[in-house]
Amino acid sequence: MMQNSNKQIAFGTIMSYLSIVISCVGAIVVTPFIVKCLGDSSYGVYRIIVSLIAYMSILNFGFGSSAVRYISEFRVKNQKEKEGEFLTIIKYMNFFAICICVIVGVIIYSFIGDIFSSSLTLEEIDLAKELFKILIIGVIVSVVNDIYASIINAYEQFIFVKSIDVIRNILKIVLVFMILSFNSSAVFLTMIDLALNVFVLLSNMYYVRFKLKIVIAFRLPNLKTDFVQIHCPSNTISSDLQPEYTTNRRQFYGSKAKNTDRR
Repeated sequence: MMQNSNKQIAFGTIMSYLSIVISCVGAIVVTPFIVKCLGDSSYGVYRIIVSLIAYMSILNFGFGSSAVRYISEFRVKNQKEKEGEFLTIIKYMNFFAICICVIVGVIIYSFIGDIFSSSLTLEEIDLAKELFKILIIGVIVSVVNDIYASIINAYEQFIFVKSIDVIRNILKIVLVFMILSFNSSAVFLTMIDLALNVFVLLSNMYYVRFKLKIVIAFRLPNLKTDFVQIHCPSNTISSDLQPEYTTNRRQFYGSKAKNTDRR
């Protein structure tokens, strides 16, 4: 198992650097082509909306990094039941994040015309709204994907994760050149991003379900037991350490009482 873990880390690191190189080279090659196809106006609107959407990435509330930590802990201790309970809770928290994302997206969409009324023309504002609708769906897909990516990372399947990143970057370069050569529209450019996000989500869902054999149960979490049983950050003493803590506490107060009687 240790050898396999080292292999995953080594090849995962290589694939990670390869993904970065492809992404950088792709940006250098593809960006001038996109600007040429879209024109300065449409590309400017595209970049504005992409930058606006980037701020909404905080709406996942860091569930992914927390999930990796606790799933890894349950996996090491072979606590499958607690892992399943934790995944259920994370699933509903993920749903809550999606609802927040939709609400914020609707509010921003309603005020796009007012926000950019002094800097964009009416046609550019209409384009901005179209792009925003597509990209906000992409954000929702990314939030859903967050939990599946966390499970795969927690199970140290780094080769798969980084391979998907490499494939995604290569596909983006190929699709941009193919599609924009026939239809130079910023809407199609955002559709490429959305399609790639869906591809990553479906790949991760398949891997979690059929390779890792993990099924996330859809049930209402028991707030009185689930959050206590699972090692939440607020718990200073885990259930595994509770008996030892109780024994030490009794020994401490017992010795203290004996010392008092001697005095």
